[in-house]
Amino acid sequence: MSVNTEERRRAAAVLIRRGAAPIPAGEKNPGRRGWEALRITEEEIPAYWNNGQNVGLLCGEPSGGRVDVDLDADEAVKIAGRFLAPTLTSGRKGRPHSHWWYVSPGIESCDWKGADGNKLVELRSTGRQTLVAPSTHPDGDAYVWHTETGLKMAEIDGAELTRRLRELATAVLIARHLPPIRTGTEGGGRHDYALAVAGFLLRPGRLGEDLTLKVLKAAWDAKGWPGEKEKREAHRDLEGIVPDTAENLEAGEEVTGGPALEKCAPGIVRLLCKWWGWERRTRETEGKTEEKEERRNQADRLIGYALEDVQELFVDQHGAPHALIADEPVPMTSRCYSWLRRLMWEEEGRSVSGE
Repeated sequence: MSVNTEERRRAAAVLIRRGAAPIPAGEKNPGRRGWEALRITEEEIPAYWNNGQNVGLLCGEPSGGRVDVDLDADEAVKIAGRFLAPTLTSGRKGRPHSHWWYVSPGIESCDWKGADGNKLVELRSTGRQTLVAPSTHPDGDAYVWHTETGLKMAEIDGAELTRRLRELATAVLIARHLPPIRTGTEGGGRHDYALAVAGFLLRPGRLGEDLTLKVLKAAWDAKGWPGEKEKREAHRDLEGIVPDTAENLEAGEEVTGGPALEKCAPGIVRLLCKWWGWERRTRETEGKTEEKEERRNQADRLIGYALEDVQELFVDQHGAPHALIADEPVPMTSRCYSWLRRLMWEEEGRSVSGE
């Protein structure tokens, strides 16, 4: 019998005495059918741990409501403490504090995935398991309990834990699409990205000003900074964008939002609406509003171009308005459309909308 086997038997016994349900596991998975239904007693431990098997912990109901928050994304590990309540954590020596443990009876498992389908945050409850110390990861890294913090598994209401995880996942998702920081002529675009995110999150019935700013700061910090100066400048930018956007929305003014955000980060709008339960109708209305604003802005710009190009505005003997353009009188009817179309193309390199 190997030393590892004896050590893992002792760990399984401790878990059983504490009301948890350990199971033998392979390098990452249980590797046997029906593992979800296993309820091993202390007397049965030698029969199940006989060749250095890892120790898996059944989450949820079999272990008295103990659930595992698995922080799959590195960004989630960095900012988890801003959203999650202090509690006992575990992980690996090479990836510490990547699992946060809570007691939350009745809560269901849930995954928050990015636009590429990769998991960002996972809540493991009944029907799922997690490898714990003294197990070994396939790369040879040892699993550990971070008992040095002195924390025990915190008890938390399921609805509150789910809300906190949704906020964390939102920040991680936003961080995943954050444009690179500007260095010389490279990178940039974070200001416009922040405007789009803020405009989307601050719509009525969504996150509100305080939470939006918290999420944005966490997302920006999750990607790291070259130095404190860059961090302070970025935070000041966010501290201006969020209240300004909220004020503009309150005043009924138009701001960028979902459509602009979708251009910056394809798939992010759908995921956020799914996670938070925001209606598709709201997104469609928001998009139509922004399209309307774009048409209005185009009309305003076109009027400006026309006033700069026209030599004179006058009324003929019949009272019909005309414009003098290149020494030629042009009636201000549908006949002037070709002129306006030419102006838009010369100024912006695109066609004018028929509306």
